[in-house]
Amino acid sequence: MSIILAILGSSTGRTCVVLVVAFLAGFVVCWRWTHRAVRHTTETVQVIEATNGATLEAKAGLLERRTRKISLAAIAAPGLDEPLGQQSKENLAKLAGSTVRVESVFGRLDRGDAVGICYGERGDNLNLAQLRAGLARCESSAPADFKAAQKEAQKAKRGIWGA
Repeated sequence: MSIILAILGSSTGRTCVVLVVAFLAGFVVCWRWTHRAVRHTTETVQVIEATNGATLEAKAGLLERRTRKISLAAIAAPGLDEPLGQQSKENLAKLAGSTVRVESVFGRLDRGDAVGICYGERGDNLNLAQLRAGLARCESSAPADFKAAQKEAQKAKRGIWGA
């Protein structure tokens, strides 16, 4: 204890203590900033078109003059030039209808595009519907219900899982 008091008694010791405390405070602030919880938002958007089997283009902005992409979270659909790519896009467009409710549980991409769970006009979960139809694959980080929907499509040999 006397050693600590001797260190704190010197000006060099006080400077070191101040620097250590400042470093620790900075570390805590940075850690909290990078590990902050993603804010869950829900919004209803007007759909312009399905650009592929896992992405919608929607009107955005106060006067809906801009467009932005809505990516269906945790799924990947075949590209338009791949087998069933066009069918996947058409199925998503049919399921979505003209408006979609987006739960942006995964935040936003740098461009302001939303990533989340999408619900069509009838309330269908579009992410799950694409997986059940076999027109998309779920990512390894997908929730358990997404993986179960994919297994269901694989077992029934639907869409990309056929043949």
